[in-house]
Amino acid sequence: MMNDNRRKFRRWQGLPMKRRSPDTLLHSSHAVAEVTRRLQASLRAVPPAVAITAAERVRQLDWARGQLHVRRTREAVFGKGLFSEPGWDMLLELFVARIEGRRVTVNSACVASGVPQTTALRHLALLVSRGLIERRRHPADSRSIQVALTEQGFGTMIDYVTRASAPPTGPEG
Repeated sequence: MMNDNRRKFRRWQGLPMKRRSPDTLLHSSHAVAEVTRRLQASLRAVPPAVAITAAERVRQLDWARGQLHVRRTREAVFGKGLFSEPGWDMLLELFVARIEGRRVTVNSACVASGVPQTTALRHLALLVSRGLIERRRHPADSRSIQVALTEQGFGTMIDYVTRASAPPTGPEG
């Protein structure tokens, strides 16, 4: 009878029905500490949000679109394969898409890279491992996977575009 009441009380409090051994509790506390450490490290890795005016955002978007245009023009004039930076092409496309509010599928990102799909997927995996982009399931079509810049990736792109689109400050540029 007493055990039955203890079980009911523990269930009511949401506590586990069995008592944990000290080893299990120690292991759990180490796991929680590890997760906490990883979260703190990931938060330090995310660049602080930059307050950007609408005019600045339009300037950044125009710069990124211009870069995409220059890269496509260069490819049209010199031919495919001579100049290739598939990771950069994907980052530019995802940056523009984020500002425009568009979604990009894995297939579209591969096409934007201008290289064969297997090569593009390798570069996509590298960008994911670096924390710059993430894969997401398409909300309406579970067969489709989308890619998008992470907050860290978007912050890094904003930092780069701001620096690269600024006028040169001295004789060295």
